[in-house]
Amino acid sequence: MRGGGDEDEGVSGPWTFHLHVVAWVCLGAALVTYTVGARRLGGTRRQAARFGAGLVALGAGTTWPLADLGRRYSFAIQLADHLLIALVAVPLMLLGLPVSIVARLTARRWSDTAVRWLGVPLVAGPLSTAVLVAVHLPVVVDAEVISSAVAAIVTLAVLVAGVVLWLPVIGLVPGVRRLGTAGRIGYLVAVSILPNVPGSFLTFARSPVYARLVPGARDLGIDPTLDCQLAGALAKLVAAGVLWAVATVIFFRALEAEHDETGAPPLEWAEVERAFQRSDWQLTAEHRRAHRARRRERPRRSELRRSRGPSTGMGPDGP
Repeated sequence: MRGGGDEDEGVSGPWTFHLHVVAWVCLGAALVTYTVGARRLGGTRRQAARFGAGLVALGAGTTWPLADLGRRYSFAIQLADHLLIALVAVPLMLLGLPVSIVARLTARRWSDTAVRWLGVPLVAGPLSTAVLVAVHLPVVVDAEVISSAVAAIVTLAVLVAGVVLWLPVIGLVPGVRRLGTAGRIGYLVAVSILPNVPGSFLTFARSPVYARLVPGARDLGIDPTLDCQLAGALAKLVAAGVLWAVATVIFFRALEAEHDETGAPPLEWAEVERAFQRSDWQLTAEHRRAHRARRRERPRRSELRRSRGPSTGMGPDGP
């Protein structure tokens, strides 16, 4: 989402303003699409407020000044920028999506299957963590400094990794069994532990890890080694703090729901409709497999008839 061409030319200092045209166009398109979809398919004011707050956080993370400072001057700011996108913007936007919109987005069988598979905790946790670690490798960070295209790909990867990370917790897909309170809390705790290894490596760094950010950090007035150490502290403390805070909220909401004795949430029509769709997809797949099996049987039958020869009414030894 970052980009637009103006970032790569005429860079004069850390606080030089850049417009980030592509990012603003994508943000505007997301806002218009959500507004139209919510009006047609339904949505509450609370959901709209959540989506709007997430969009604001996403805008802060993909435009000036955070995007520019993180890309060229400070890895600590870049990591904070990515945490803002993955841990704040993404969950707020997901919570702002009405079930009807999610049902429309996952109406195809391939999209439904992909989201269901990515929503499995044993898949979502390691996969999202692996992507977030990969985009912060020195070779990737150094490439971001010189290429706006790489920076845009990294931002998109962080956004997608954030979606995958929160799928088991938020449980958006209609008709998918949601994790219970213990499952969601356990998942969040496990995910909060995974970044500790790379975070510890940065926290105890004795020299700069990202060579191309060294001049930028000095221009910003930060020691390059200290910048890496601050980034490691952010990876360990801020990420874990956000995930543990969400786990705490889930725990106390579960206690409140237990005392209220409100029971399970009401079943929505989108979930019933998706259950029928999956049954239809399964029947269609079975019919196709049966049809392919019959087509394979036809050549075998014809070959068997040829091997027997013409039916003359005589035995194999002749008259």
